[in-house]
Amino acid sequence: DKALGAADYLAFARAFHTIFIADIPKLTLQERDQVRRFITCIDSLYERHTKVLCTAELDPISLFYVSEDDKNNSVADEIFAWDRTVSRLM
Repeated sequence: DKALGAADYLAFARAFHTIFIADIPKLTLQERDQVRRFITCIDSLYERHTKVLCTAELDPISLFYVSEDDKNNSVADEIFAWDRTVSRLM
């Protein structure tokens, strides 16, 4: 839960050709900050062609749960950015 940014993730990518991320929990809009950081992390690692191996509670598509109410009542960029993240994790 440490607040890291793109510069931190890019530094990891410069230092390592492969990154392991373990025990990713199911995420919701209640964990918006963690969702944003995870999306930024994956984007940064992808940009540097760093291999990412993950273990998670669920498959990438189901990992970020957004209720129908949240989809209808929220203007959250995370909902749209998650699709890109899923494609990069698969």
